[in-house]
Amino acid sequence: MNPAFADDQASTGVDLFASFGVLGLEAKEHVFDSAGSSDNLSLLIWQSAAPVLSTGFNAELEDGWVLSGRANIGMGGDSYMEDYDWIAPYATPGSGMDNWSHQSKHPNTNLDWYFDGSLALGKDVHKTETTTVNLNAGVQYIDVQWAASDGTYIYSDSGFRDTSGTFSGPGITYRQQLPSLFAGIDTQTVSGDWVFDVGAKAGVTFGAQATDWHWMRDLRFEETVAMAPTLGVNAKATYNAGENIDFFVAGEFQKVFMGRSDTSIYRESDGAFGATYPDASGAELMSASISIGVRGELN
Repeated sequence: MNPAFADDQASTGVDLFASFGVLGLEAKEHVFDSAGSSDNLSLLIWQSAAPVLSTGFNAELEDGWVLSGRANIGMGGDSYMEDYDWIAPYATPGSGMDNWSHQSKHPNTNLDWYFDGSLALGKDVHKTETTTVNLNAGVQYIDVQWAASDGTYIYSDSGFRDTSGTFSGPGITYRQQLPSLFAGIDTQTVSGDWVFDVGAKAGVTFGAQATDWHWMRDLRFEETVAMAPTLGVNAKATYNAGENIDFFVAGEFQKVFMGRSDTSIYRESDGAFGATYPDASGAELMSASISIGVRGELN
């Protein structure tokens, strides 16, 4: 409950909010030359600009404790994927983005879903009529999946980039599942009918997974992703439009840094196990959003 909108700052209450906006996503899927190497043998870049619906709550408890939760849901929009390979003798792994031997482009890519949910418990460590500082910690879960179909390619078969053509039908489906723990700080400043919120958080993933279905090769790659750092920042400006109703504009940026992973390969048609390659791959994700919304207060 924002202090500008309450007569009694010691009282408890629940803020409910919902917003609609635009979400930008970029995931990178790495296949490394060998265990321990940072040289890409293959790199897939998945990108989306999609509508996003956000909803959540902030509940003020006793003694300055605050329980908060939020969920961001996105799908559809405009997506794109590019796939690069560095295969000898026409290219050397890790030799740079301009030196690839194989490339495919997939404009017919769809964001099947994006879900980002979190729950946090915090404590107001400083609170006046105009300023609040809250320290918090919690758990977050991100689940995102793309599917790429059709496309064009340039391959190095008998010579450097000597073959080109088109794909038809399902190509690759890619999913990331990223649980994490985080700690954060949120600050709030009141100025007349306006309230300005700024927050930051840092954390680490745990038990993360990535799955890649190569439909034309009848293969499924299951990746167990090691712990990786996470970072997030957010800002919001809220205007008091009337009793218990406020409007706001908000922005958020999040980064899940690359986590290296062990990869197990299966034949998709019958589930037959092929092989496991330790420390052979990696996954990372970046997101940014801007939205407008409404906030309501329950006492």
